[in-house]
Amino acid sequence: NVYKDILADVKREHDECITAIKNGQKETSYLQNKIKTLSNISTTIAGYSRRKRDLEEKLEILQEDNKRLEDELEDLLKSDEEDEVEEEPRLVESPQEKEDRRPIPGISVEDWTNEKLLQELVIKLDTAIEDVFNKQKCLYVPISRKYEVDTLLQDRIEARDELLAEGKLLRRGNAVYKIALDAVNDFNSSDEIIDEDLGEYLIRVLQNENYLERRSSSVTSLTGQSIHEDDDPTKEKEAETILEYIDKFNELFADGLFNQAAVHAANSPRGVLRSIETMDRFKEVSNNYQGTPTPLLMYAEALMHASNAQDHVADAEMSTVLSRFNLLKKRYINIDACTYNCHHVFVLRL
Repeated sequence: NVYKDILADVKREHDECITAIKNGQKETSYLQNKIKTLSNISTTIAGYSRRKRDLEEKLEILQEDNKRLEDELEDLLKSDEEDEVEEEPRLVESPQEKEDRRPIPGISVEDWTNEKLLQELVIKLDTAIEDVFNKQKCLYVPISRKYEVDTLLQDRIEARDELLAEGKLLRRGNAVYKIALDAVNDFNSSDEIIDEDLGEYLIRVLQNENYLERRSSSVTSLTGQSIHEDDDPTKEKEAETILEYIDKFNELFADGLFNQAAVHAANSPRGVLRSIETMDRFKEVSNNYQGTPTPLLMYAEALMHASNAQDHVADAEMSTVLSRFNLLKKRYINIDACTYNCHHVFVLRL
């Protein structure tokens, strides 16, 4: 029992020692944090003081601006009140007279009694009103109409794609049929003895890649275009470009800008405007044209200057007319732009 009490006392003292050590560690950590906080107080106070001064300066600026704006607002209110006070007597004196003597917009006082001018203005206003109504009907449509047109356009595009796909299959089938027909003709006209019947011969031929390639090239050369040429998007783009070019030429021609129209026509893509029909148009306006050079001469000179390319050759009729016209007007003929054929006709290379 004596040892048991001693051991219990030792254990209790040991636990108290451990507890004191742990509490000391916690207190040490707490005191360290407190020391750090106290050391940063001076820096924090300095930052807050600087922030306070900045805010006070901004507050003074805002107060000055507010005072200035309040003064301006008071001045404006006083000015409006004075204007109202000045206008009230005139409105009270003769409001009816002012309404009766109101000027007609757009004309001077001297023309108020000009009946002819007033009639012209009435006609002009009626025309403007009618034009506004027409624009309202034609140019301004509900948004629902746009959705309908977009839907219709999408349907048309889908139908076009389906037709293009169907046409592609048909062209491919047509090419295969032509190849099969050529194979049948070769089978019938062959002098060699063939040990297989026509069906087996066709199957073997259609499986022969060299034969298909040779026949496909012959079909392409006969038709003048590839079976996939219609699907080329550059063809459609080129057609749109040519149409825009022709529209621009017609616009210049209608505005009387014959020199620009002549140069525009002479440089047209694929020579669509380097034709006898275009020359006739310039010849027609040259009959009643006042001034020099005439539109036809402008067109002829533009063709001469634009004849550097060698891939387009004018026909004999147009070349003869141009050569004769230039010689008649004593204008030069570009020898580099001409070629001498067997009929002794200068053919312009455009």
